Amino acid sequence: MTCLLGLALASGEVFAADWTKTLPPDAVQGYVVGQGQRIVVVAAGGEAVDREAATASLITSLRGGPAVSLVMDDASLGDVSALDDAAIVQKAKNLPVDQVHVVRVFPAGGGAMSVVVTMYDKQGAVLGGFNADTAAPLKPAGGGAQSGVSAVTAAAVSTTNLKTGADLEASMKEFKEKFIWVEQVKFANTQTGGVYDQYTLKRGEYGETLLVEDFFTIVGREDLAQSHLETRAWPSKAASPGAGIGASARSAWRMRACRRPCTKG
Repeated sequence: MTCLLGLALASGEVFAADWTKTLPPDAVQGYVVGQGQRIVVVAAGGEAVDREAATASLITSLRGGPAVSLVMDDASLGDVSALDDAAIVQKAKNLPVDQVHVVRVFPAGGGAMSVVVTMYDKQGAVLGGFNADTAAPLKPAGGGAQSGVSAVTAAAVSTTNLKTGADLEASMKEFKEKFIWVEQVKFANTQTGGVYDQYTLKRGEYGETLLVEDFFTIVGREDLAQSHLETRAWPSKAASPGAGIGASARSAWRMRACRRPCTKG
């Protein structure tokens, strides 16, 4: 897919990414909770041209299915680009709707754009949501990499606003301290030519090593963290009689490390 992101012509016109294939109606409607729902779709974050394009495509895809009886845009709410999700839901409380769907758009790398849609009821409870990017169509609910957004993720996204000045500097400092990435280490045997990879979770620009259970805790999956700890507690198997062979051959191996941000594929 060709994305004309940020392409400024001599006239100054800027084109948005093409969201029509990213948000197909059948996939989008599968994420809606309930039947006959009345929904207001709110464009809340990201560059205006992509935010509005993604929102318009989402509105079109929501219409016509049995899960939705009414879809409204956010024209009656005014400018909400600086508000977090809780404030947006509060502002929409008097609208004749059952759900508030908040749309935020971010750069996804490689020229693609990513959209996060979080679905709330009128009381502000998270009903669900999804994320998708312009590199591929949204997968149906439960369909894998592009799928539902957890309440923890939604809360994190809802507090992410476009910032400038001191706010931007503070946000960048926090990002540098907390972003999660993967260190890939390649081991190559110079005698046989064999190569294998080792991956380690890291946090922050200085590469603090994260255990798997730490990662699960950070993303709000305490159940998986506990399960992993229990698995690690199982008695380890006896060492193989040949375990020491690797030490004698260590000089034959060379190691190369590279850093990769922890982003979805």
